[in-house]
Amino acid sequence: MQNYSEFPKLTLVTGGISSGKSLWVEDFVKRASKRKTYLATAMPLDDELNEKIRQHQERRGKNWQLLEDPFTDGSVFLKFGEGDIILFECMSTWLGNLLYKKVDLEVHLNNFLANLTASKANIVVVSVESGSGVIPMDKTTRTFVKEIGTLNRRIAGISDLAILITAGLPLVIKGHLPS
Repeated sequence: MQNYSEFPKLTLVTGGISSGKSLWVEDFVKRASKRKTYLATAMPLDDELNEKIRQHQERRGKNWQLLEDPFTDGSVFLKFGEGDIILFECMSTWLGNLLYKKVDLEVHLNNFLANLTASKANIVVVSVESGSGVIPMDKTTRTFVKEIGTLNRRIAGISDLAILITAGLPLVIKGHLPS
């Protein structure tokens, strides 16, 4: 496996549910010659999610720092420097947490984006792609789809690299993969 010499400052990796985003992005980040931190947003609420979390931890190995912050405003990004890479997984889970908690989304998202862009670390954000399916029947799901779509566009707009994962394969939609 070839290590990347240069790494984008901000990368967005998006794709459908079970499209292979996590497998691809973990390999992508492993190639960075930097200290690796996994910023987890999932809350282990049931056995299925606990098993998924265990699989992610096993794949990453012990060379990663783990931070768990399901409601982060991104201020944690400011604690890292140029020698660090942070894998933020997953923005869609995080947004669901915020909607459930009924936070002021506009304020929270603006703080998150400000902290994201102010960080000196390299950051890779994973998110689910929205808008490729039918319009959801219930208001809560329509709100989520609208908000994640808007957030994906905002992150893609400020990112150096944006990748769509489909069937486990990366399609670069902005920027270029490091060499």
